[in-house]
Amino acid sequence: MGVIYYLVDMKKIVFALFAAVFFCTACFEIEQPYVSDEHTGPILSATIEQEDLTKTMLDNGKVLWSANDKIAVFLKSATPSQYGVQSSFVGKPYADFSSMSSIVSGNEWEHVVAFYPLSSSVTAERNNTYYKLNITLPAEQQYVEGSFGNGAFPMVALSDDYNLEFKNICGGIKLQLKGTMKVASITVTGNRNEKLSGKAVLIAFINGTNPSLTMDGTTASNSVSLNCGAGVQLNETSATEFIVAIPPITFSNGFRVTIKDTDGAAYILKATKSNTIKRSSILVMPEKTLEISSIEDNLSGWTNVSGNYGTLPNHIKIFKSPSTLQGRSANAYIAVSDLRKGGRWDVWSVEVDRSENNGANGWLTYKTNFSFCTPRTIYDSDYWQNPPVIVNGGFFYYGDDGYRYSQSLAIRNGDTQNPLSYNINYENNGSTLCYPTRGAFLEKADGTFDACWTYVNFTWYEHFVYPDPAPANNTKQPTLNYPAGGNYFAAKTGIGGGPVLIRNGEVKNTWSAEMLSGINPTGTEPRTAVGVTANREVVLFVCQGRGTYDGYTTGEVANILRNIGCVEAINLDGGGSTCMLVNGYPVFTPSDGSQRAVASTVMVY
Repeated sequence: MGVIYYLVDMKKIVFALFAAVFFCTACFEIEQPYVSDEHTGPILSATIEQEDLTKTMLDNGKVLWSANDKIAVFLKSATPSQYGVQSSFVGKPYADFSSMSSIVSGNEWEHVVAFYPLSSSVTAERNNTYYKLNITLPAEQQYVEGSFGNGAFPMVALSDDYNLEFKNICGGIKLQLKGTMKVASITVTGNRNEKLSGKAVLIAFINGTNPSLTMDGTTASNSVSLNCGAGVQLNETSATEFIVAIPPITFSNGFRVTIKDTDGAAYILKATKSNTIKRSSILVMPEKTLEISSIEDNLSGWTNVSGNYGTLPNHIKIFKSPSTLQGRSANAYIAVSDLRKGGRWDVWSVEVDRSENNGANGWLTYKTNFSFCTPRTIYDSDYWQNPPVIVNGGFFYYGDDGYRYSQSLAIRNGDTQNPLSYNINYENNGSTLCYPTRGAFLEKADGTFDACWTYVNFTWYEHFVYPDPAPANNTKQPTLNYPAGGNYFAAKTGIGGGPVLIRNGEVKNTWSAEMLSGINPTGTEPRTAVGVTANREVVLFVCQGRGTYDGYTTGEVANILRNIGCVEAINLDGGGSTCMLVNGYPVFTPSDGSQRAVASTVMVY
């Protein structure tokens, strides 16, 4: 991965709304349609929406139908039929469509309802004043030069006959970018987690009122991406346009655009004021040349206090929060280690890290009985060689036998078969035994990072990772295939905890699914967390939260980390365990009054 770019000069950014398409007033001579011998049925003619043209691609201000465009048509019936554009109309702003499958027509409804693009999952039902369609907006759109990707800009038509007057459903954002990079992807995310893709309800009104769209508040995603395939090369003299379809929505606190190049570098454009995406209109961003920057450009109000702690490697920096953060009285610190510039990170865990093979005489040269250790003990150990920054790690518990045990994953040196410890694999919900999946922050062998959910089956010693957690109070033991998307565990370095705070740039905060109510996730507490930016900058976060300072909920910590650029992050143990040492010195006194002995730690070098 490479460096990160931030485009944040809001004084120079002026947003303007432009019509998504231009309209054509000429009369069109409709060509004689071609009907295949294989499928027969009514020919459907698609016309313009009042002053707006129907959409599948833009061409010098005109909207044209493209090859292989298909629509779902409800021929006065709740069962859809498939129709495709006739080849002679490709590249024209009007089109005739013929059937692609068996025709299903009925008399339940008095209207023909059509939806673009064709989807096997779209359904429709009739109401007294409207038709309700259940649709899905794609989470990933495909780049097309000067246009929307095929199928990315949906439309709906409602007609008494076979003449379809389509209406646009979405709007869009147009980026105009200059520079030397080769763009691999562009992702739009609302600053208040507005829903931008996934399941939605579309209402087509019988009285001709413009259609309305409501995103599913539970399952829809708060981001949408533009996939640029092998990459789109920018140049320094003229801007390249990228258009992303967005549902009609108000970004009440603005939005951000993450632009990744083919080398993995991330560039971020931020809009912090309210912006509205209107149906059938495009929000046009001004031309912008991408420039190199760092995480520091995302730390408005934070103070670089690295010099307060002696000499640190050039790739490690320490920042102190402003006195007010997320609307609360704050005393928080972050340590940033840039892996691109020689930084690295590591973990220690008490559980299995005991053998003499970990050092000439064990990992400590003096006796500790391999008990829980304070961060200062780890700092002083010969084996760990005074890590510049160290924080407490995952959770632990006291057993009925009087011993203390780690209950969070720790892995180092890529030893997948023998992690230092595992995430605990069960939880009691009253008299019911449950099997939650718990959070983990992993660096893989290829250097990429993942905040995910894990489960280990100790009967077979099978260890799995998942892209989504098992449901709360889950009583079914996880397997490779449950929850969905499971894979066998693999990592170079990793620490467990929970909840997962951020995954793929999206705030998750899955404390309920992970059954972590015991950490008071909705209360204000001292917190510790670990994350990473898109540019491989590992971030360690700690905050006070008892006495003078308010502390934070896990959701607030997630927002803090996302706002400073983290794309993957998990919560670690907090409360009295929260501690950060820089060159052996604590950034603040832990809430216990002294450092607590813990089961694991995270270090950056």
